[in-house]
Amino acid sequence: MPNIEGAIRNAKPHRAAWYLKWIRTNKCLACQTPLEIHAHHIQVGNPNGVSTKVSDFRAVPLCSTHHGDLHALGEKEFWELKRFNPTSLIAVMMSVYAREHPDGNVREAMLQSMEDVLIESRGK
Repeated sequence: MPNIEGAIRNAKPHRAAWYLKWIRTNKCLACQTPLEIHAHHIQVGNPNGVSTKVSDFRAVPLCSTHHGDLHALGEKEFWELKRFNPTSLIAVMMSVYAREHPDGNVREAMLQSMEDVLIESRGK
């Protein structure tokens, strides 16, 4: 079975405005408000380094308040305080998107962003 967390952790930095738009239609993961949702790009586990842009598929929904809190506290501290595993959150959001779009609207870029790692993890 493929290691989805490893695949997400190593995802290439793809751009997907359609996915970010969908992320913003969800409720805040921290408080469940549907208001003023931002698409936060999770840096924890970023294979490209701390200061580099990560894949849009590493985005999760946070309200403006919690997005600000995250940047004030630091990402690792914020996720620990909320008791969330950020890599698991990415996997959940991608799974929800796929479930909501059963017509095959899970774009090729989403699949390509993890393809190499999935193939590699199957071989181990």
